[in-house]
Amino acid sequence: MSQNEPCPPVAPPSGGKKPFDKKKWRENKYSKKTKVDQWKGQREKSLKHRYFKMMRKHDGANANMAPLGSPKPASTLPAADTPSNPALDPTTAPNKKWHSIKQAKQEFEARQQKAEKRQKAEEKKKRQMERVEALKQYRQKKAEKFKILSQKTRKGQPVMAGRLELLLEKIQAQSNE
Repeated sequence: MSQNEPCPPVAPPSGGKKPFDKKKWRENKYSKKTKVDQWKGQREKSLKHRYFKMMRKHDGANANMAPLGSPKPASTLPAADTPSNPALDPTTAPNKKWHSIKQAKQEFEARQQKAEKRQKAEEKKKRQMERVEALKQYRQKKAEKFKILSQKTRKGQPVMAGRLELLLEKIQAQSNE
């Protein structure tokens, strides 16, 4: 090529580029309807995945995990209400005695539970009072300390006597421990 000849134009790629659709892009970017549709699709996909994963995991071993719409096996259906134990039969006389013992036991357990509940409530109230008292003491001590540390001379300088006194108390407390 010589200096005066222009460069030949570059040919577009053979696949051809699709023109940019601004309206479609805007709709996907800002439309709530498309966002909701995407969310629904993802949710449905996730639910299906979990369902089939559960089915693979249990492999039909549990009757409650049978696929939807299939009949339950006969072994999981409740049997007829026939008492096999004569002691549980309501028509027999010993059952009345058993019922009164059971009732007394239930009353005793109920009283015990009430007593435990009352005791727990008292303990909780006691802990709360101790906590409030400790908090009150802490705030009082903090206020006294602040009062001592915030004292100033007429020229605005901190009063060192109070600070030294606090340091002395702190050192004595550490030495006592």
